[in-house]
Amino acid sequence: MAGVRLVRAAHHALVFTIVVGTMLVLSAQAVVDPRYVEFNASTDHNQFASDGITPLVSRYSLSIYPVGSASPFATVNLGKPAPNGSGVIRVDFLPLLPVQPTPGVNYEARVSAVGPGGTVDSTTSNPFSYSAPCAPGITPTNRTVGAGAATGSVTVTVAAACAWSAVSNAGWITVTSGASGSGNGTVNYSVAANASTSQRVGTVTIAGIAFTVTQSGVNCSWTVSPMTASIGSSGGNGSTSVTSPAGCPWTAVSSATPWLTVTGGASGSGNGTVSYSVAANPDGLTRQGTLTIGGQAFIVDQAAAPCTYSISPGTANVGAAGATSSTTVTAPDGCAWTAVSSAPSWLAVIVGANGNGDGTVTFAADVNTQTQSRQGTITIGGRTLTVTQAAAACAYSIAPGSISIASGAAAGTTTVTAQAGCAWTAVTGTPAWLTVTGGANGSGTGTVSFSAAANTAITARAGTIAIAGQTFTVNQAAAGCTFSISPASASVTAAGGGGSIGVTAPAGCAWAAASGESWLTITAGASGSGNGTVSYSAGPNQVSQTRQGTITLGGQTFVVNQAASTCSLSISPTSMTAPYSGRTGSASVLGGTGCAWTAQSNDSWITVTSGATGSGNGGVTFSVAASTSTLQRIGTLTIAGRTLTVTQAANTGCQYALSSPSQTVLPGGGPATVTLNTTSQCWWTATSGVSWMTLNTFGSGARTLTFTVAPNTTGSTRTGQLTIAREIHTVTQPSGTTPAAPRSLRVVIAVNGGS
Repeated sequence: MAGVRLVRAAHHALVFTIVVGTMLVLSAQAVVDPRYVEFNASTDHNQFASDGITPLVSRYSLSIYPVGSASPFATVNLGKPAPNGSGVIRVDFLPLLPVQPTPGVNYEARVSAVGPGGTVDSTTSNPFSYSAPCAPGITPTNRTVGAGAATGSVTVTVAAACAWSAVSNAGWITVTSGASGSGNGTVNYSVAANASTSQRVGTVTIAGIAFTVTQSGVNCSWTVSPMTASIGSSGGNGSTSVTSPAGCPWTAVSSATPWLTVTGGASGSGNGTVSYSVAANPDGLTRQGTLTIGGQAFIVDQAAAPCTYSISPGTANVGAAGATSSTTVTAPDGCAWTAVSSAPSWLAVIVGANGNGDGTVTFAADVNTQTQSRQGTITIGGRTLTVTQAAAACAYSIAPGSISIASGAAAGTTTVTAQAGCAWTAVTGTPAWLTVTGGANGSGTGTVSFSAAANTAITARAGTIAIAGQTFTVNQAAAGCTFSISPASASVTAAGGGGSIGVTAPAGCAWAAASGESWLTITAGASGSGNGTVSYSAGPNQVSQTRQGTITLGGQTFVVNQAASTCSLSISPTSMTAPYSGRTGSASVLGGTGCAWTAQSNDSWITVTSGATGSGNGGVTFSVAASTSTLQRIGTLTIAGRTLTVTQAANTGCQYALSSPSQTVLPGGGPATVTLNTTSQCWWTATSGVSWMTLNTFGSGARTLTFTVAPNTTGSTRTGQLTIAREIHTVTQPSGTTPAAPRSLRVVIAVNGGS
């Protein structure tokens, strides 16, 4: 059966016919100038896919073919009209055609049911053709009217016997006469008043031509009376009137919430009243707030609150040694105050000598050197803070508390500070080399003298003197160590080599040897005491320049001069970057045949994984570990005597979030999106875990990712996952099913007995 796709069962095939006049079925008769297409809806019109959400029929399309042609003259989307009570869908298709049919050509049509599972066609309709066009015209084609109601007319010019109709496409435009006609005629219409402030545009389709009406919106204005109000500090309520044309909406909004609030008339239209409430003013300053009503400013001025002051605490006790303390001042904002001491010689205001509103006063009491307690006051905002200070007790201090002297014999002093009448003593500890030579006892302020014998040991020593309960420490240096080395330098060939250094030093004098170059290593005697020997080894010089290295021991410098290599080696690249998550890398070595070289990492987080040694041309691979630092780091590898620098990005503690953990896509598949949120320096990868979804990319920062989903023809719902920056996004796809075909297709001239 030509033009039929069998779906599910043969009864779904479509029969296509022409109906003329009373809509009788004329299965093979051709018609002229048809306007409507009628067909029985697909039996799947109201059915859904397995997800219970996706309709099996998304829409219907109409294709018109010249009789005998496989290529359509035009295809239009009919949408998904609702069937009538008999299951029939009727559509006026002629206005939908992008190009009008050619007169005298015989056409036929097919209707297709389109769904996520595919498309199925009806059978071919009855043949039809069109006579020469009527070529209608209208005058005028558009009109602009004000916001009020209006009427008008349009003249229709068309060939005699050519029928036409006039239909309003906007509810506010009404065709009052001339809704249909034949030949020349007139259409009268009325336009309802526009109660909105926005312009609106509507059309009337007359003889297939759009007549456009543009209507202005209402011009609104607002006035507020009164425009100001004054309220006392204790607060209160008030109102103001709004005057505006009917239909003009307005709102009332406070700019000073929470103390100024709208209690009534927050919005309205036309004339109205706005009520407001003003809270009590707790501050010592006047304040002003604004209500914005219909774009107008209503000003509210409120008086300041009266000033009152309190302090907490109202008393304070301090020790004889003196102290710093504070008290809190409570007062309304804008209320000024000062803080004045009654005993400025020992009780001083150091912070908050004056202020405004709430604040803090900090005061300091000097040391009380008397044996009696004392009392002073500070007056703050008319309130009194009473400060009581305890009597002095004996207190001792020494200065300096310690001293460092050379290894030779020495003498020195320290000063004792105490109140008059406070007695003290000075006694040495156990070492015999430290002696008190003066001030072994005293009272009040005084001086203690001491002497220290020479230190002949090569280790430093310390002794103490107990003075007035304080510890005075004497640190004496050790006898000096001297070091010498022999020889002071050496030369080695480019192939490398080793040697030794003799060290001469007093017994007990420790030393350590350290190399200043990675290619020059200490093989024995890295540390010692007194006389000794240090052994070293120089690695091969792989570059064509001489080089020099040093070994430092006992403050002396040993110099190693190494000849240049006859081999010329180079590496590529000489630098690279790595993300904080780490990576692998490689470098190529270029050089003459037989030229040996080595590769080593100079940082623990870079590891040579292959090519640690080689000869001539070769390659080195290495890995860069993940960084846990919030700072960028730079490391190096030495390859064939050359330096490869690796710069690794900081670990910023990246966080990742998806716009949703899951989504459901259509059975027919296609592109879908999900958004990844993160900061610009955070890297990520995105991959699909199933073959029917395509996603494989990487990047940094936030991005909306698009992935492709294949149609689901499995007959059942399926689920797959995308892995994006370690986050899982689950995708569910119901199965698609090809819908049943539309049936009984008819192309007709008119409906319900028309001609």
